[in-house]
Order: sequence, then C-alpha cells, then structure tokens
Amino acid sequence: MNTVSNESTIDSSLQSTVTLFSYCGLLPFLYFAACAWFPGLNLFETEPLTVFRAYSAVILSFLAGTLWVFGLIATQYQQQVEVRSKSLIWSAIFLSVIAWGNLFIAGKAALFVAGLLFLVVWQIEQKTELTKCYPAWYTELRAKLSMIVGALHIIIWLTIS
Repeated sequence: MNTVSNESTIDSSLQSTVTLFSYCGLLPFLYFAACAWFPGLNLFETEPLTVFRAYSAVILSFLAGTLWVFGLIATQYQQQVEVRSKSLIWSAIFLSVIAWGNLFIAGKAALFVAGLLFLVVWQIEQKTELTKCYPAWYTELRAKLSMIVGALHIIIWLTIS
C-alpha cells in the first residue's frame, strides 16, 4: 500500500493524538445519526438531520483543506512519488463548494450526496497518490473513518422518509 516509508518522516508520537481526535470527530456523526433514528435522544432544539448535514459540510471542508495543503507542498514529495498537485487543489475547491452547496438541496438527497463526497475524498487521496505520503497507520485510519461516515450517511438516507 505505502511505497514511501513515511513512518520515519512523520512523528510516530502523533499517532495516538491523531487517532483520538479522529474518533472524537466521528462522535457527532454517531450521535446525530442515533438522534435521527431515535428522536428521544436529541438534547438540542435543532433537528438532528440539520446538524448532521451541517457537520458533514464542516468536516468535508476540513478534509478538502488538507487536500489543498498537500497540493501546495506536494513538490517536497515529488522525488519519492508523483503526487498530482493541481488535482488536489482543484479537488479541494470542488469538494468545499459541493459540500456547502449541498446544504441548499432537499434533506434526503443531501444525505446521499454528502455520503458519496466522503467516499470521493478518500478516492481522491488514492487516485492522486497522496496516500503514499501518509504513514500506513494513517492510511488505514482514513479508510476506516471514510467508510463509517459514508455508511452512516447512506444508512440514514435509506431509513428516513
């Protein structure tokens, strides 16, 4: 999977912190998904799906921002792997615009689109060879989180009327 050894270039002490924050970032998705299925769990006055969709846009923008940054610094990795810088920057812009524009379409359709966008981000990382710049543990973490978040969107999409 990883052809470049980034285990030594990326501080391994970050693994526990990144993993912790990554799974903490999953908690709002899980909570508001549960609230969509079981409205009695909702502690807020706002509709759970509205918050779920807004949080999706925020996280998709965050992920797009990481693509943008890697697009800018990709030349540092060009000796080891050909990272497609322009593709990353264009993808970052496209994803952010679609994620925020998604808030203006019907709820059920927006869930489907957002779920696909999380999988698209993961695929962009694969197709632009960005994952070759990640340590193996991060590549696995991103794949797991992307699949969970994408699945939550699709499951909610399938279960709401």
